[in-house]
Amino acid sequence: MRTRTVPNDAFQRIRTRLFASRFFTASLVLHSIFVAVAGGTVLFRRAMDPPDFEAGAEGLLVEAHDKAEPPAPPAVDQPKELQFTPAGPALMPPRKLLITASQYVPTWSVAVVPNPGLLGMSDTMRSAMASMSERLSQSNRAAAGVIGRLGGIRTGMIFGRKIEAARLGVILDVSGSAQPFLAGAVDEIHKGFADATLILYPGCGLVAFDGKCEHTIRKYSTIPAKEIDAGAGYFTTPAYLVKALRIGEFAAMTRRTTVKDTLFVSWYAEKAPDGSSISIGPKLMFQTQVAFDDLLKRGVDAIYWFADFDDAVDPRVADRLSAELLNKHVRLHVHNFAGQEINPEVAAMAAKTGGTVNIDKPK
Repeated sequence: MRTRTVPNDAFQRIRTRLFASRFFTASLVLHSIFVAVAGGTVLFRRAMDPPDFEAGAEGLLVEAHDKAEPPAPPAVDQPKELQFTPAGPALMPPRKLLITASQYVPTWSVAVVPNPGLLGMSDTMRSAMASMSERLSQSNRAAAGVIGRLGGIRTGMIFGRKIEAARLGVILDVSGSAQPFLAGAVDEIHKGFADATLILYPGCGLVAFDGKCEHTIRKYSTIPAKEIDAGAGYFTTPAYLVKALRIGEFAAMTRRTTVKDTLFVSWYAEKAPDGSSISIGPKLMFQTQVAFDDLLKRGVDAIYWFADFDDAVDPRVADRLSAELLNKHVRLHVHNFAGQEINPEVAAMAAKTGGTVNIDKPK
């Protein structure tokens, strides 16, 4: 049996520990050799930044006059063939004016011919010129009517009041007091609204009646003359028309081609069995609302009411018309041709709708 001796000296203990850590010892030896060989080699060299500037011996600031001027370049003689002289702009003398001051004055003249006198004009010539003037006036009114049918708000002056409308409706009192003013009123209205719808009504009252209204709106050009004459003896619309047609200006107005399709009449021809006018008088004069209703159905956006406003007005009828006018955005303009105060109910209708009130007697 072998007996293992345990070393007791210090060297033997170190050797034993190194042998036990042989892998660490080998790694340590290899790293030591690598450090010894490569440790003296510079792997990276840091470049030093150059200084911004270096002051000279005189300091940071040097006087300008202390430095010597640089020598001038030597003069080089060139042959005349190679010398270059820049050419300057050529200056031309001013041209003479093509137009002289004297030429501004015209040398021609126009002979002035005086207007020929009209004293020697014959009656036939005067009639022809008057007819031509009427035709030109009708043409102008027709042109204004075309513009109105094409649409767009127009502005016109009617007896000093500014009226704005795309489609104007007019109610004309055709009773005895209004008849002398009707032709002039139509002329005034046609200046700005040649296509206005005109309704003749025999009165200006607003009273509600039970039952169906006996009035009908008829186009004037479709009513035969014999039908007008037949009702002239009673208290009816034809009776008022017969009297109005005796006025030359009114009769001429109804014959114009410009009113053929725009002039209407609120027709009432009823008569009592015994020919009395007592029972039918109020129904004839106090139902102007039928004219309002007809114009509203035609789509007007403004109504011009020409009357003396001397007939009875029922507040209920006035309120009903005011509501319909407001609902359809229709302005009411009222004109009292007699120069008297207008019925308060009628004036209120105009105020509510944003219209105008004119109290003026036409000349």
